[in-house]
Amino acid sequence: MAPETVSRLESAIRSVQAGNRNCFRELAEIMLPILRNYVAARSLPGMDVDDIVQRTFVEAYKGIGEYRLGTDFRSWLVTIARYQTIM
Repeated sequence: MAPETVSRLESAIRSVQAGNRNCFRELAEIMLPILRNYVAARSLPGMDVDDIVQRTFVEAYKGIGEYRLGTDFRSWLVTIARYQTIM
């Protein structure tokens, strides 16, 4: 991920954690292509990739307060997606 994208992402995460939940949309826009590609590559035929991605973002939204700034947000989100794919 480009440094400016990481900076934008971290800024949006800080804003969401500070209570500005509207900034979650920016997080989703940045991460959607990465997350969708990850899920599509690991899904079985017939699985609804978009449904898994949506459930992943819902769980991330609910748990964003647990994310520690300075760690790898992409890995954190992909871990959630992995569990959503299994379910």
